Amino acid sequence: CLKDCKTPHPTLRSYIAIRTLPNGRIRDLASVAEPCAYLWPWLSGRYAVWFEEGRAAPCKGDNVVLYDRRARKQRMLTTDGQGSEPSTNGEYVAWKQGGTRFDNGEIDLLNLRTGRTSVVSKVLGRWYPGCVIGPHNSNDKCSGGNGPILTSGFAVWPSYGDWGAFGSTIVALNLRAGTERPGRIA
Repeated sequence: CLKDCKTPHPTLRSYIAIRTLPNGRIRDLASVAEPCAYLWPWLSGRYAVWFEEGRAAPCKGDNVVLYDRRARKQRMLTTDGQGSEPSTNGEYVAWKQGGTRFDNGEIDLLNLRTGRTSVVSKVLGRWYPGCVIGPHNSNDKCSGGNGPILTSGFAVWPSYGDWGAFGSTIVALNLRAGTERPGRIA
């Protein structure tokens, strides 16, 4: 942004690009101008996902974007301004739904083969008094954020509990069996 940080810089853009390693050419998949930004890119097989973040027009909050590299098409998976932190394993896309990327939310899972989206976790965390988010700030009272990670067979995410215990639970959902296995991290 410009000096007042309210006026978008006219030439700054956020890009999602891919490169075949080690020396392939860089190919831009998408770009957006300030005040919007593209964050949290994931790539698996023919699919790439990321989320668009921005609170001022033309942005519409935080929304998850899916890009099909084979079809060379992108589509918004969320349009309500509350989807963030996606990941993909090429078969599924998972993301945090609700609030901003720092807020609480649920975990949504899209089956790319069937096109069906389901809620796999209702509560990702709790927002506690005294939580301050800012650059270079890691505050132990902050429990929002930290979306899901997909592997070939599991969706994994943190589920924060009672901060008096200063711990959290990592939940692993078996994508084939549909069963959860929580494990406590102290």
